[in-house]
Amino acid sequence: MYFCVAAPGKTNDVRAFDRCSALKEWLAKLPDEYFIGGDIAYTLTDKLVTPYTRAEIAGDEHKRTYNYYLSQLRIRIEMAFGRLTTKWRRLRSTLNFSNKTNSQIIRVCTKLHNYCIRMSLK
Repeated sequence: MYFCVAAPGKTNDVRAFDRCSALKEWLAKLPDEYFIGGDIAYTLTDKLVTPYTRAEIAGDEHKRTYNYYLSQLRIRIEMAFGRLTTKWRRLRSTLNFSNKTNSQIIRVCTKLHNYCIRMSLK
């Protein structure tokens, strides 16, 4: 799981994404067949796929199917965050610290979360 604490929680996702330079550098290095999924608020690129709008679908079954599978992918992403916040319940409430401290707390929880997943796969 990757995360970037780029701005306070009330910041627009797209604006926060624009501040994640390390993620953008990582995306640029991804092989052509890899990508990440975003919601309709993001701009479509060759590395960031977004759903079609209802107007764009206009009865096109291929676009509707694409949206369905992208939705399924995004559900899995939400489930991953759900697992993280279930294991580390402190993340379910507001972290009333500085952005730097909040970032450290989230980083530690994420690393422990990934470690637990790796150890359960062995």
